[in-house]
Amino acid sequence: MNEIRGVRQSIVALRKIDPQLRKEFNKRARDIAKPIVLEARRRYTQVPLSGMSRSWTQNGRQKFPFTVAGAKRGVRIKIDTSRRLSRGPARPVGIVSVKQMDAAAVIFDMAGKATDNQLGRNLSARWGPASRIMWPAAESELPAVSREMEQLTQAVERFVQAQLARVR
Repeated sequence: MNEIRGVRQSIVALRKIDPQLRKEFNKRARDIAKPIVLEARRRYTQVPLSGMSRSWTQNGRQKFPFTVAGAKRGVRIKIDTSRRLSRGPARPVGIVSVKQMDAAAVIFDMAGKATDNQLGRNLSARWGPASRIMWPAAESELPAVSREMEQLTQAVERFVQAQLARVR
């Protein structure tokens, strides 16, 4: 995970100073993170295991069937500056994140990471260890995305500081 310090505070200040610029920041941040989304979507090519194409519900929640279209559609960018994302003072807060929202695709990606079960072992044998899609996709695009995000963040910080200087 890459961390760029001061982003949350700058974005919150930007919202107070100029809400329209905050919207433009969100749009630009989404554009910058788009290569990760495209790469993750590109990596979903087939149903991982034959049984995953069948319908399956657990505790009243639909988990499967896995579909390639659903997995691709589930990859989304989320921008959030709320404090509730942080668990403790030392933990970094995710501002811009790329998430998988499709339950079956999340299971495919992460099965076997926290628990040792047959599904995780079968997926690991065929597709490698968890995280199978999302992290490798992010890692392949992270240097360029981080560079551009850092530039955007610095521009926002300069703007916020200039606005605050004008007020003083």
